[in-house]
Amino acid sequence: MSGLLVKDFRLLLQRKQAVIMMLVIAVFISFSIGEEFILGYLTFIGLILATSSISYDEFDNGYPFLMTLPITNKTYVLEKYVLSAGAMLFSWLVALVISFATKMMHGAPIQPAEDLLGAVLILFFPCLLMNIMIPIQLKFGSEKSRIVLLAIGGIGAIIGYGAAGFMEKIGDDIDDIIQTLDRITPATAFLLLTVLVIATLFISYRISNVIMDRKIL
Repeated sequence: MSGLLVKDFRLLLQRKQAVIMMLVIAVFISFSIGEEFILGYLTFIGLILATSSISYDEFDNGYPFLMTLPITNKTYVLEKYVLSAGAMLFSWLVALVISFATKMMHGAPIQPAEDLLGAVLILFFPCLLMNIMIPIQLKFGSEKSRIVLLAIGGIGAIIGYGAAGFMEKIGDDIDDIIQTLDRITPATAFLLLTVLVIATLFISYRISNVIMDRKIL
């Protein structure tokens, strides 16, 4: 798997100019909008760059060539998850440093424990997105996967809009639900999100292996 990681890392280095440009934009937006934005933005960019390596592997009938190497389908799939997780973690750490530096330059109070916990909670959402993106990218390829992700986002928006309308009809029960959510502590939210990420990761990894097995056959 180390050889695959080196290959993908070298591919990412070829896009270093785009990465630097995105980093400059992220810093500018962080100063303009707020420190929290950069945490989600840069982590998401890291995920996009990592998963884009799948499209490079597909190019010019690349899968049959890769499978001539001493690797298996499972090794290939595992490497994509390791690469994506590593890219997200690195991007998140860079964003965290920039976020704290921005707060210091703005003279805003820094509360390390609360700020770090909030940053960790933000990290869960790109992790969930990774568990969705990798199987879709493997199944549909780079072009079709964008359409599929847009369709999923549209369906999610419709469901959210319908849920909001339903909540309005409920009336007073909304206040009870909000009060219940307010009682959820950050530690409880962390535990629930951890379980959710691990469960979806397991399902996503199994699906990706099935997709890859059928693709190579």
